[in-house]
Amino acid sequence: MKKLLKLGLVLSCSLLLGACDGDNEGTKDSSTDATETSQVKEEDLLVNHEKYSKLATNNGAKEAEVVAQKDYPVSWSDNTWSGVTVSIDEVSVLKLDNYENFSGKKFPGFIVAHYTINNAERDLSLFPELGTIETNTEVKESGLYEFDHFADNLTPGSQVEGYAAYPLTELDSVKDINQVRIRFSGKYTTEDTSDTNANHIYDLTLELK
Repeated sequence: MKKLLKLGLVLSCSLLLGACDGDNEGTKDSSTDATETSQVKEEDLLVNHEKYSKLATNNGAKEAEVVAQKDYPVSWSDNTWSGVTVSIDEVSVLKLDNYENFSGKKFPGFIVAHYTINNAERDLSLFPELGTIETNTEVKESGLYEFDHFADNLTPGSQVEGYAAYPLTELDSVKDINQVRIRFSGKYTTEDTSDTNANHIYDLTLELK
């Protein structure tokens, strides 16, 4: 009888230990899942962005993550200078995390504008990528970033399009930006010293809504 009681106690303890071991394994698995879920998804990285991946690869910001993006259709066009028509049809506001360029500068976001340029009359140069911006949130910056070389030297009859990116030093939410002023220059070479039209400044304000 005593032997049977001892055997029963041994079996009961073994079952309890097995149950405890099973609970520990379950806790380990759930913590592993939580860690994996918190990792940045590949599709959220700026280097994998459908349109703006060069903003990461050309500037050394391969760890940057797209936190939020807001796109605005716009309709701005100017044909008042030297037979060239410059248009902007879209502006995007990007909020980023972990953006740091080759120079060690960190930015929380960018404004990106899509340009189309039709040049009709003469050789000339435009520099929208090197322009400056000013937003309704009083951020002022220059777009001195390698992104998408699409303008610069243009020949007569040429048409080009591309993106210009302007960094933001402050950005809490993409919804905070509802107006942007962009200034950039254009020029052509002439031997006529009296030609005051050879250098031109574009100065435009876009309402984002």
